[in-house]
Amino acid sequence: MNPAALICQAAAEGVSLALSPTGTIKATGNAEAVNRWLPVLRKNKPGIVVALATDPAVFDFALPADPDSDREAIEERAAIVAEGCGMESVQALLEARWHVEREQSWRVFLHNARRILEAPVAARAGLLERYHAEAIGQYGRVTAQTMAGTMRRWLTAPAGGE
Repeated sequence: MNPAALICQAAAEGVSLALSPTGTIKATGNAEAVNRWLPVLRKNKPGIVVALATDPAVFDFALPADPDSDREAIEERAAIVAEGCGMESVQALLEARWHVEREQSWRVFLHNARRILEAPVAARAGLLERYHAEAIGQYGRVTAQTMAGTMRRWLTAPAGGE
């Protein structure tokens, strides 16, 4: 198995691999699973270190910040909410921020879903595993499991996603 496949397989079994600042492999997750993987990791360490160092993340979990656009969108929505719903300005601002963050999360989700859908069908299962592995690194196992499950259900929906 090549290093990238080992990284994905380990992630599928709940073991997250990362490169430490000293250049060693850091394995986290369920202690039993990590212990099961340690001999394989040691045997394939050079290739895994290279893969972790040179293989950038495939998925994004945040869009590039655009402070001016974000501020303008929040201010516009806050004004609409305050005027249309009769809310106090502070509450309207909080509501507007929530709407903007929700919209940004949806755009990130669609961006990642498109990456998977644009791949050949045979590669999609591996990409879903990688999405899950990268999400573990960003949010932890529980949230990543939910995210991967949501992505899987969305991608296999009868309407084809969108």
